[in-house]
Amino acid sequence: MTGRAAIASVLAAFLLLPSLTLASDEPDELLEGKTGAVQALDHVKFLARDPMSPYDLPNASNNPTVEGGTVRFFDTGVGGDDETYALPAVNWSVDPMTGFYVYNATATTALPCIEVRVDDDRIEVRCVGAGVTLTPPFAGELGVILTIGTNSKVYCASMGGNTDANTTRKLERHNSPAPGACPTPPAPMPELLPGKVVVIKQATLAKFVARPPTGPSRPRGAPATTTTSCSPGARPGCPRACSGATRTPSTPASAAATPCASSARSATSASWPTASSRAWCTCRWRR
Repeated sequence: MTGRAAIASVLAAFLLLPSLTLASDEPDELLEGKTGAVQALDHVKFLARDPMSPYDLPNASNNPTVEGGTVRFFDTGVGGDDETYALPAVNWSVDPMTGFYVYNATATTALPCIEVRVDDDRIEVRCVGAGVTLTPPFAGELGVILTIGTNSKVYCASMGGNTDANTTRKLERHNSPAPGACPTPPAPMPELLPGKVVVIKQATLAKFVARPPTGPSRPRGAPATTTTSCSPGARPGCPRACSGATRTPSTPASAAATPCASSARSATSASWPTASSRAWCTCRWRR
């Protein structure tokens, strides 16, 4: 078989296969936000309206009554809140009068969104209840990404605009311009690690090793092992001197096995040995 004949044979076989649906994202819709609001640990809502420039609706391949969707709300500031809520297909319907998509559901902790509308001039989302754990104030803007379907159609906004409130109780912003691109979810807050080993070899290698602590750190100037005492029922002594340390009992030879005050006990000891009216404990700091 010649090269051309082989290629023709492969193409013919491919054309005989059932038609394939290829995943292909639709263009993003960049929205002018009219209202974006977060009530701490209670609800979040978003509204975009533009009667002059109709929004592009999802293609049939991204029909939410079949594909479902998600909505993501986040603080664009570093380490900010970031939550994504599912919008199952079973809760979507088509408005018989307009042909637009509507999501309606009863809020639960797992599925807090109660209403989503995807019209050609209106995008609206409302989510309420215990499943909403966003907590203002926000360090950045309120990012909103509504994703319809799995291929998918995305509607997004970044609510800066006019800030009416940004307190521990409430965030509310209005009239935000459309972003140049969909907002980026927040980067995680950097974790500060205690350094163990740093090795630098000129022009060849730089190495840093950090391991999580295995116990409480010894305060500056504190000895590696400290023995102190406290009177049963009194707050001074062991609890204060050993605050944050691993406390272990230090038993004198003449000690009687009498319970000490609960404030002097460790989490793993039901009682502490005592002698007369005194109890001993040893602070063992991690080296």
